[in-house]
Amino acid sequence: RHTVRVGSILGQSISLNAGAVPKAILANLPEQEREQYLAELPGAVRYTDRTLTAVDALRQELDRIRERGWSVSDEDFDAEARGVGAAIFDASGTVIGGVSVGGPSSRVSLELLESLATQISSVARSISRRLGHLQ
Repeated sequence: RHTVRVGSILGQSISLNAGAVPKAILANLPEQEREQYLAELPGAVRYTDRTLTAVDALRQELDRIRERGWSVSDEDFDAEARGVGAAIFDASGTVIGGVSVGGPSSRVSLELLESLATQISSVARSISRRLGHLQ
């Protein structure tokens, strides 16, 4: 209903330190892969002034994501967008993707993201179960 929208570009690659799904994926990679990425973080892309590029800060954020099961993107990829995402797992428990929802920061408050987090987490679990992942 609104003319201002946020959209994803299919096939676009971005760094794992920004965006709801990329951070959810990074948080759920095996520890060795995650630490390898963090070791290379000083050279990571900074999309906005809110993109996490400090290793300790990102590591703490990844810990929170794993604990709660979802990730928030608060203007860290797009300076005018917010979203929430969760990782999707295959039958072996390997993270293979993610699902997210979001929109323009002017219409998506942090409180709204919190309420959407429950729904997006449920969707991600449902997809993962269909792929054979037993939580």
